[in-house]
Amino acid sequence: MNDIYKEKPQLLIVDDAPANLKILVDMLKSDYRIVFAKEGKTALQLAASKKPDCILLDILMPGMDGYEVLTQLKADPLLRDIPVIFITSRTSTEDEAKGFALGAVDYVGKPFIPEIVKARVDTQVRLKRKSELLEELAGIDGLTDIPNRHSFDETLSRLWEQDDTAPIALIRIDVDHFEAFNDSAGYVQGNWCLRRLAKAMHTALQWSGSLLARYGEEKFAVVLPGCPLKSAHFQAETLRNAVTELHIEHPSPEYAYVTVSLGLASIDPTEETIDPEELIQRAEQMLYLAKANGCNRTEIFSSSY
Repeated sequence: MNDIYKEKPQLLIVDDAPANLKILVDMLKSDYRIVFAKEGKTALQLAASKKPDCILLDILMPGMDGYEVLTQLKADPLLRDIPVIFITSRTSTEDEAKGFALGAVDYVGKPFIPEIVKARVDTQVRLKRKSELLEELAGIDGLTDIPNRHSFDETLSRLWEQDDTAPIALIRIDVDHFEAFNDSAGYVQGNWCLRRLAKAMHTALQWSGSLLARYGEEKFAVVLPGCPLKSAHFQAETLRNAVTELHIEHPSPEYAYVTVSLGLASIDPTEETIDPEELIQRAEQMLYLAKANGCNRTEIFSSSY
């Protein structure tokens, strides 16, 4: 199990009033690791670097208000799942409706009542951690319904430990210009796109014993046990064509359709100087080369193929 769950959960508290920050820190510091910010820009930077388990966010702040901070958090694929609780004196029905529409999970009114604050923070942190644990234990990515990174790592490690001289091929896949897709269409459409791609590639993959996994936000990986390099190249091109044939229009005017770039590597797991990380690195090198060579292509790591 991930060691992160042995640590105290981490909170990010955002409030421009020092008195409010002190009250909340004193109230919660015994149960949580706490970082804080006094304005929106710093809050976004801390959220990106710390990946807190929950954010307590003031609405009324100079410059970037809490609504704008929340909007930017939800637009970031790596931060959108962090639960945000608004801490505010603005608790009208209209204010709450606006916050919930933007993605807040709860409201805590000022002045703070310690028992209520602790209970609501604890509820959201527990829900987030349980969701992450269940996803990890299931080995399934919650967005795309294909195996997740944890499942990929376990599968590759297990194949490596088998007493077998058959080669292992690995394909690394990255959605081309996906940041531009999200910037133009928003993360909801971005999630829809990732689900479509995952389903199409899963259907197209035909090699026996293969595993397609979501490796990162817009990244995928395929393990092909016992697969010769030429066959792995065929599989990679099959996946690339499956995405192209979806004809998903790219919302940015610079690009026509959504495509993927692929990096392929294959090595013998019995080679003493090679480990699974080396195979991943070689496939990633080829992925970067595919991107550099114009995207929507497969590059192969091999001295003879």
